[in-house]
Amino acid sequence: MLHWEIWIELFKILSSDLNFSTSFHPQSDRQTEHVNALLELYLRHYVSANQRDWAKLLDVAQFSYNLQQSEATNRSPFEIVLGQQPTTPLSLATRYEGKSPTAFKFSKL
Repeated sequence: MLHWEIWIELFKILSSDLNFSTSFHPQSDRQTEHVNALLELYLRHYVSANQRDWAKLLDVAQFSYNLQQSEATNRSPFEIVLGQQPTTPLSLATRYEGKSPTAFKFSKL
């Protein structure tokens, strides 16, 4: 059995769809095309006018994308993989108005 036949059979067993796309033709996979469009949008906001620093900003774009909640799951990729959102400078600066400031501070560690 060939490598790709194993993947096809596995996805049949899992009742899931397996869509192949090539490196230079992501349009064959809607999800890849959608993520690429979002990353392009993020990079447009961060990249300087000369557009030569975009490669340095891929980590920022990926982090930003992974913070966003999915409409399908109501959870971000970080929450799905890690079980929680990561600590960000904004979340550290958020003031706590609840009953236990100590618990709030501990949760930010």
